[in-house]
Amino acid sequence: MSRMAEQQLYINGGYVSATSGRTFETINPANGEVLATVQAAGREDVDRAVESATRGQKIWAAMTAMERSRILRRAVDILRERNDELAKLETLDTGKAYSETSTVDIVTGADVLEYYAGLIPALEGSQIPLRDTSFVYTRREPLGVVAGIGAWNYPIQIALWKSAPALAAGNAMIFKPSEVTPLTALKLAEIYTEAGLPDGVFNVLPGVGAETGQFLTEHPGIAKVSFTGGVASGKKVMANSAASSLKEVTMELGGKSPLIVFDDADLDLAADIAMMANFFSSGQVCTNGTRVFVPEKYKAAFEQKIAERVGRIRAGDLFDENTNFGPMVSFHHRDSVMRYIAKGKEEGARVLCGGDVLKGGGFDNGAWVAPTVFTDCTDEMTIVREEIFGPVMSILTYASDEEAIRRANDTDYGLAAGIVTADLNRAHGAIHQLEAGICWINTWGESAAEMPVGGYKHSGIGRENGVMTLQSYTQVNPYFNREVYLQFDYIIIGAGSAGNVLATRLTEDPNTTVLLLEAGGPDYRFDFRTQMPAALAFPLQGKRYNWAYETEPEPHMDNRRMECGRGKGLGGSSLINGMCYVRGNAMDLDNWAKEPGLEHWSYLNCLPYYRKAETRDVGPNDYHGGDGPVSVTTSKPGVNPLFEAMVEAGVQAGYPRTDDLNGYQQEGFGPMDRTVTPQGRRASTARGYLDQAKPRPNLTIRTHAMTDRILFDGKRAVGVEWLEGESTIPSNATAKKEVLLCAGAIASPQILQRSGVGNAELLKQFDIPLVHDLRGVGENLQDHLEMYLQYECKEPVSLYPALQWWNQPKIGAEWLFGGTGVGASNHFEAGGFIRSREEFEWPNIQYHFMPVEINYNGSNAVKEHGFQCHVGSMRSPSRGHVRITSRDPHQHPAILFNYMSHEQDWQEFRDAIRITREIMHQPALDKYRGREISPGIDCQTDEQLDEFVRNHAETAFHPCGTCRMGYDEMAVVDGEGRVHGLEGLRVVDASIMPQIITGNLNATTIMIGEKIADAIRGREPLAKSTAAYYVANGAPVRR
Repeated sequence: MSRMAEQQLYINGGYVSATSGRTFETINPANGEVLATVQAAGREDVDRAVESATRGQKIWAAMTAMERSRILRRAVDILRERNDELAKLETLDTGKAYSETSTVDIVTGADVLEYYAGLIPALEGSQIPLRDTSFVYTRREPLGVVAGIGAWNYPIQIALWKSAPALAAGNAMIFKPSEVTPLTALKLAEIYTEAGLPDGVFNVLPGVGAETGQFLTEHPGIAKVSFTGGVASGKKVMANSAASSLKEVTMELGGKSPLIVFDDADLDLAADIAMMANFFSSGQVCTNGTRVFVPEKYKAAFEQKIAERVGRIRAGDLFDENTNFGPMVSFHHRDSVMRYIAKGKEEGARVLCGGDVLKGGGFDNGAWVAPTVFTDCTDEMTIVREEIFGPVMSILTYASDEEAIRRANDTDYGLAAGIVTADLNRAHGAIHQLEAGICWINTWGESAAEMPVGGYKHSGIGRENGVMTLQSYTQVNPYFNREVYLQFDYIIIGAGSAGNVLATRLTEDPNTTVLLLEAGGPDYRFDFRTQMPAALAFPLQGKRYNWAYETEPEPHMDNRRMECGRGKGLGGSSLINGMCYVRGNAMDLDNWAKEPGLEHWSYLNCLPYYRKAETRDVGPNDYHGGDGPVSVTTSKPGVNPLFEAMVEAGVQAGYPRTDDLNGYQQEGFGPMDRTVTPQGRRASTARGYLDQAKPRPNLTIRTHAMTDRILFDGKRAVGVEWLEGESTIPSNATAKKEVLLCAGAIASPQILQRSGVGNAELLKQFDIPLVHDLRGVGENLQDHLEMYLQYECKEPVSLYPALQWWNQPKIGAEWLFGGTGVGASNHFEAGGFIRSREEFEWPNIQYHFMPVEINYNGSNAVKEHGFQCHVGSMRSPSRGHVRITSRDPHQHPAILFNYMSHEQDWQEFRDAIRITREIMHQPALDKYRGREISPGIDCQTDEQLDEFVRNHAETAFHPCGTCRMGYDEMAVVDGEGRVHGLEGLRVVDASIMPQIITGNLNATTIMIGEKIADAIRGREPLAKSTAAYYVANGAPVRR
């Protein structure tokens, strides 16, 4: 190998020149060639590194646990990708065989880094309750800047063993590799930077240990030192570390480890273990079991087996796959080993094998020592008492187990020990008496990342690897808290469509205080994903604004796990929905009002509240409002010719035309209203309602506040407990008047169940104390299921060009600066409601038309001009449930809609597909209609249509009904949202709908919020409307 370029220091994310002006050479011990000249760090360089590390550590520690974990895992990936390159460099630098470095050094180091990267999120403190009004909590916080000083035998592995737990705990590390083998530590620094570690968090300072190491250990900016090396050096490190500041110190200082072969051992196994314990890595391993105790009666047989195995050791070309033995790491160390061998001969030990340097055959220029075995040894010999750190085994004999254990412990060292025996009971009885930090039974050298390693006596202080090492790089800080109870008149759980209505209306009274809790974050107004109407698919593609629930396997849908997206953030699902403003049919509400106690929920009772909530862009009338918080825009002619053609096709097929799907007559085809502002922005309830209320001093909003449970005093709700951000310590507040649960049809029943309100049998499964047995909580789950019928468009008038990335910057700019263009519409601008059969009193099928072929969540876009109909049934008799799976509020519930469980469902969907095809083949669409893409013309029979529905129907994201209004045994709340059997608790959201409505849910959920807000405030209901509305009364389905 040609000589490498001069190696510099690695500080603050890059290479820099040393200020000391000093250098040293690193030598290939196999042949004596210089590998590189390396710059040595001086005192000023140490100061620079500490300053850099201090800055970087603050950035690193401020990252979340998962962010740090991801960066370290990326470093693991890079290490494994470059295993071959790093192993070759390690072989040249250390003289170890490539067969070892390529399978051990980098591999085991990466394993340790991966282990600690996985442990980061589990680095937690604790909470200690003291009394009702106070508690102590602890945090494990990083120490700051720590130093690692490595030994020369496992350069990159030691660098990883030291840096992995230090970095995982949030510290920065300055690592000084041995001056004998400094090269791979510098490569590790490059890898950490490439993986994303902030600059300064891992610095490498090559240098002479007596100088650079001393500067590090004395530096007051270093909080901890982790050292691997000899005992004499370790004592100096400890003294220096206490000189300027009291630093924590971890030291692994080598040993003189015993291996005891019991008289029942398999001698072949014992010989194999002894070879591993003495000659792996050419004997240059701190844990080597160089004192091998064998029973006197087996001495000769054991010697023979050892001699045979030594004869099979292969020294030579280090890159030959058969080579398993290399030189000493340096000529200086070779000479030290040879002095010990000479001393052994001088003191009377008999050389069984080796005993000299290797000569000839390419060995002359290297630091080679023959594998050496001494026998006839005694405990007083120098080779038995002192650490040689080379390929030298000493065989000793013993007469009893007690003698072997006593002599094994008769040493100043206590790093490792091992026993070979066929009797595990005997092994454990003996091994527990050995004074060693690492003990092996019937093996040697294995050390998993999970296994803490360290020494007794002079072999070290502290441990490396395992959970306790991660903790050792932290300090435990206790915080004493005297609780100050937050108190409000009302606590609202969930800043969604209904919750924001309540927060706004209740705080109109300046003397009423309200706490609004939202598990998600703010509705960032500059985030196009939630603010641009055309970007409606984007929030469903991630988890920032979407809870991204999944159902249990749906039994009638080929056991598919299906999407159940719900909004997360201020605005709730109005922040991520399709912005279709559809109130449902007047008959839906009249049907609710047929139930005893719900008479005031008739359409004419509710219409004033729809109007109160709305500002329609074309002005108010008997059905629409003109000064409400929700901005409603109706579709205008000329937006896209496909919309008008689709409506006309519906009329040509014999269905009515209606100019207002929310007005006098819902039944028919016509333009759709949308919750979009005149400026082309999404009109969520956060924008419409909460923007009015936010400035009020009597409203407190907490985002990232995950409600755990409602607090009760007997049967009265008195407060709420929640988790804020990533904290595991609950916060709580009390409600002087009421707790208002507005978390939606999926989360509201979960919160009730976790709070002890629900089916007693379910709560018992999770050891939740029962507050009130209410069997209907979480039951009666309903939704709208829909399909997409897609067609090729023969004219280039669809939105297909808008899906091309090169057109999107212009679309975005037009929307951002002008509030106009393609980005300013949700493109659901036409739709319809029909009765598929005469037996239905009001529409049972809904249409949304869209001038593009794409799934609601943005997936499976067809790469050509096209259009589609979203079509689905409105009032399925299928019912499902929502049930908790854990007491942990972060765990998603078991959701089962039980889609398509009734024959009516299948008949309605078959009808829907066939009617849609008929509509699509009307003359109004002849100009545009190409081939049918989905389901495709081959899908015709009932069986084929059913199979299409089973595999392709998707949720319309309209869950409701899980805390339904009513007065029967399965009802959860009364007609004003009050939970049956309890006081001070209401549910106000889509979960209280007794039956799903004919259309999208957002408008009706807002209306529910408005109506119950008046009830909470003790106000008289708004005067009942006198507006007329259409009732079919047996009129034919088609004209």
